[in-house]
Amino acid sequence: DGEPIVSPFVVGLGVIGYGIAPADNPIKDTGHFVVTVSREKYPTTRTVLANGRTETRLDLPDGHYKFQVTFERSDGTILLSNKPMHIPIVSDYR
Repeated sequence: DGEPIVSPFVVGLGVIGYGIAPADNPIKDTGHFVVTVSREKYPTTRTVLANGRTETRLDLPDGHYKFQVTFERSDGTILLSNKPMHIPIVSDYR
């Protein structure tokens, strides 16, 4: 929390104890990632890595954001969730 990140940036995700699978593939003990980004007075953005990807590129304007990552089964049940992170985003960190 708190350390500025320069935008654009890549979010890489991993999980221990589960497999990664596309969201439409109900395989036991697997799931997919969902990255939720929110900022006061702006709409919340959900990036669903539905095809089984483990990274995504985010390009956000300057501001203070809250990031939440969930790992979900194909039916949308949340298997794992991180504590929300509050991160300032800057376009040029000097």
